[in-house]
Amino acid sequence: NKAIEIYNGTAETIDLSQYQLRCFNNGNSNPKNTSTLSGTLAPYGTAVYIPTSGNTTSVEADLSSRGISWGTATAINFNGDDAVALTDLSGAYLDVVGEVGYDPGNRWGAGGITTQDDTLRRRPTVAAGDEVASDSFDPSAEFDGFPQNTFSDLGQHAGPIDVSVPCET
Repeated sequence: NKAIEIYNGTAETIDLSQYQLRCFNNGNSNPKNTSTLSGTLAPYGTAVYIPTSGNTTSVEADLSSRGISWGTATAINFNGDDAVALTDLSGAYLDVVGEVGYDPGNRWGAGGITTQDDTLRRRPTVAAGDEVASDSFDPSAEFDGFPQNTFSDLGQHAGPIDVSVPCET
């Protein structure tokens, strides 16, 4: 089972048709699969995408039972050594999981925080995505690891903690 959650950490509604998910298989610098998204994403809301084919019945049922809307994308065809990116239509990177153009072997990470056969959940303290596709990737820097197929919080990202401090001038 595979899924990707996208979080809108802004106060503005986002037109998802201006963005794509791209999957870079086996260290390639060019995406094997690209999916242009659709719909809108409400302020501080989430969008969940699952593969267009494969065994997704349990994920669909879980999301639907919790009232979470979801869509499908061909770019969600990855395993532990494939980079996945959220880009705008021009190809500018907004967030990358993995390292585009590099094959790490079987996975990135070690222990219970890896990109293979684990569930990764970005920590709510992370306020922005990784916009550099070619930097080294260590999932333990921004993600917590959970057993494979842990979908309990999918579609319910808590968002970054507000660390702003009001000041008087």
